[in-house]
Amino acid sequence: MNLSKRFVFGRMLSLSIVLLFIAAAVSGCINTKGELQFEIDGHTLQADERLYLRLQDGSTPLTSDNQAGQASFSIMNPDYKRMIGGFVHDSATGISWVPRFEYEDVYNSSKVYLSEIAESKPRAKPIAAIQAGRPVADPNRTGFVSVTYAVYGNNREPVDDRTEIYIEASEQVTFYDNEPRHNSQTQSRAMSSFTDKGLVTFTMMSSLIDSNDPDLSAIPIALYSGPTPVPIVTGGHAELSALSLSTGALFPEFDPSITSYVADVAYGVSSLSVTASVYDVHALLTVNGTEVSSGQASEAIGLNVGSNPIRIDVTPLTGEVQTYTVTVRRGAAASSSNGGGSGAASHDDGPLSSTNGRLTLPVGRAGLLSLGEAVRVSVPAGAAERELILVIEEVLDTGKLLFDKERLLSSIFEITKNVPENFKRPVTLKLAYDSARLAEGQKPVVFYYDEASAQWVEIGGAAADGLLSVQVDHFTKFAVFAVGSEQKPAEPKFSDIGGHWAEDAILEATGKGLVSGYANGSFRPNAPVSRAEFAVMLMNALGMPADEAAESGFTDVAGIGEWARKGVAQASQAGIVSGYADGSFRPNANVSRAEIAVMLARASRLSLPEGSPTSFADDRDIPAWAKAAAEELNRLELMKGRGGSFFRPKESATRAEAATVMLRFASYRIFANP
Repeated sequence: MNLSKRFVFGRMLSLSIVLLFIAAAVSGCINTKGELQFEIDGHTLQADERLYLRLQDGSTPLTSDNQAGQASFSIMNPDYKRMIGGFVHDSATGISWVPRFEYEDVYNSSKVYLSEIAESKPRAKPIAAIQAGRPVADPNRTGFVSVTYAVYGNNREPVDDRTEIYIEASEQVTFYDNEPRHNSQTQSRAMSSFTDKGLVTFTMMSSLIDSNDPDLSAIPIALYSGPTPVPIVTGGHAELSALSLSTGALFPEFDPSITSYVADVAYGVSSLSVTASVYDVHALLTVNGTEVSSGQASEAIGLNVGSNPIRIDVTPLTGEVQTYTVTVRRGAAASSSNGGGSGAASHDDGPLSSTNGRLTLPVGRAGLLSLGEAVRVSVPAGAAERELILVIEEVLDTGKLLFDKERLLSSIFEITKNVPENFKRPVTLKLAYDSARLAEGQKPVVFYYDEASAQWVEIGGAAADGLLSVQVDHFTKFAVFAVGSEQKPAEPKFSDIGGHWAEDAILEATGKGLVSGYANGSFRPNAPVSRAEFAVMLMNALGMPADEAAESGFTDVAGIGEWARKGVAQASQAGIVSGYADGSFRPNANVSRAEIAVMLARASRLSLPEGSPTSFADDRDIPAWAKAAAEELNRLELMKGRGGSFFRPKESATRAEAATVMLRFASYRIFANP
């Protein structure tokens, strides 16, 4: 983009105000005059509109009174400050723009002619900007990099041309001025420009920026349009962060990557509301086509007897719509019971449930089994390939099972099934426990009893609402014990993830040693992941030993950084990563989503059929060697598509996405590697 398109620079598309005010060039800077005269051709300024001149030092822009309806007026510059741009601001709509300008004389004039004020006025006020790709080194100016922002308005579309955008950084940043007629080609701290086709580009240099690997995370950057801040967001994130119903529980439990749910309600429930929350505050959220605010309940939705599909759509500023569906099943006036026992209810196509500790599940059906409030078991559909008979019983004779009864926080429960095989999909187990028995420095942990070794084996668990939740792949005896808490490692902190949709996942993944940040305190969540980085992440998730590995044998091993050389070699020896036909690994190339799928499948030791088509809408774009991996990882919910039904095999993943995938993979390892 031509950076001369600014209020201060360029004839026609943007005209130079600064040049109009030159009295003389001193030390390469621009001196301005104390009074600037403006004449308007055509529509004059309206009552809520006013012209402002931006100052390089960031102080309050200059303006004057009584501009509305005037064919000419002046703006005083009493301190002779340096001006870097200007804009017209409509206080009623919040819109700021740069109309067209002509000047009387390029080098010696205080008079500026304004035109097309009404015609050039944008339709929408900017609400957010998204960095459009990574910064790139300027090939014509050593040390400078260019960054482009896509700016979106409150109509959720790219803003119109000539929307004013002002960038403010620090004194350590030097901006380049592309207008060759100016005495000074650079200026520090700030720059004013305007959009073209919804985009605006700035060129800058700083000791904090490596032009060979441009990254702006260490630079404090703020964007404005007129007086209004324009937040820089990640954009394109269309997942929900929370989803609940006013009546009824979701099955399965909510997870941002799961898009289809069911919920059962009694006949007496004739309506309910949906409360959904989004990560991206600028995403449009609708329930059954009606816009709702994130975290706020929808209007009441009427329910018929039987199935009632509810559609929740998340539309980001960029990218495709993500659709979630909740099928609410309202019972008939007279309910039927499951043959498994009292308290059970059944539906032909959804999860069966029982509260008496006994449940029979047909092949392929999901189930919710509990024994009062003490223990709950959630079995997903497809967990077994034949009918399941599930039983929960409290163990009353615990003498041979306990060595330290003071540590026990719950009853001991034996959960059994009629088939010996482990579950094919993780089963969620929740146990109630007595938190009052926890001593200082202790935490509750779920254990299972290993009959072969006659020992209790720690599983772990996440505590919430008096319950401890774990995922298991087999049934045996389970209980909650109190154990001494390990010293919590220092929580990682990064300078560039505050408010990011993956902030919690990044911190958790970093805390577990799955991923790491950079020496300057940044994480670069939106930067693409390289092949070397992803190989190292996988080795961290697999817990590979820290001993030395043999060389990988790739022809470009010298180009693999020391930090990644061992991890790449281990991944190569394990058959998880492979090189190219020329024998190279290409460590710095962005890893594609197709490559990620195959690496994850290999690391999970999945047995995959070859040549089968996938369920993705862009199946023909997925390489044959990645189809089976993409489909299976989607089924296992380790790696989801983008924008609903698209896999996007050629696109790269961001570091934030990789951190999220690594967490899912690490949690899944117990099932992939029994």
